[in-house]
Formats: sequence, structure tokens, C-alpha cells
Amino acid sequence: MRILLGTNQFQEIAGSKLVIQEFSELFIHAGHEVVITANFVGQPLTLQLA
Repeated sequence: MRILLGTNQFQEIAGSKLVIQEFSELFIHAGHEVVITANFVGQPLTLQLA
């Protein structure tokens, strides 16, 4: 299954970004494809998840 998770900004792991990270790890470990989208992505979280 392909899953899309969205948040307003993805810059530091805190609050809703922590929840997005935890959900994405849960879904990936369950064998799903996860895409995270945000209006703003900044340092230090400018990364690609495979």
C-alpha cells in the first residue's frame, strides 16, 4: 500500500514531526511505501528516505 503523510513544515524532530516519523517507520516496517510531504523542508532534515 502507498501511504502519504503530510505536515506543514519538516525541519526538526518535535511535535507533529515526531508523530510523522514514528508513523512512517511503523508503516515501512509493515511493508508499505511511505511518502512524506511538507510545505517547507529545512536543515537538518533535508534528506531522502528510501
